[in-house]
Amino acid sequence: MCIRDRYQYYFKFGYYVIPHPEKAYKGGEDAYYADENYLAVADGVGGWASHGVDPAEYSRELCTHISNLIKESWKLYLYNPKLLLYKAAYLTQSKGSSTLCIASMNPDKPMVHTAYIGDSGYVIYRLSLIHI
Repeated sequence: MCIRDRYQYYFKFGYYVIPHPEKAYKGGEDAYYADENYLAVADGVGGWASHGVDPAEYSRELCTHISNLIKESWKLYLYNPKLLLYKAAYLTQSKGSSTLCIASMNPDKPMVHTAYIGDSGYVIYRLSLIHI
């Protein structure tokens, strides 16, 4: 949800991870990063488990790098979350792979920029301006 407060736009967010029952003991294979300007969701590729690789390690490391990169220079990626995706993936050393969706919110304009890789996606819902 995009909220306007004192002429500043930001994401109002919440999260709750519901892992597959067979993967619940380790918290699942997915990871996320969220703050007022960025949302990122990584879905670790479960096929790596058959090769002795924990798919959660890759997705969690990927989101850790996203967090660190944003903390270092949060404005750099506002208009180009694709650059954030590239840099975080480049820094990730764990074996495995992941889908990744990133959305960034410009704090001065109601503008969202997105990037994704893999077969995950996102949907944007808006309140209707038409009153029925």
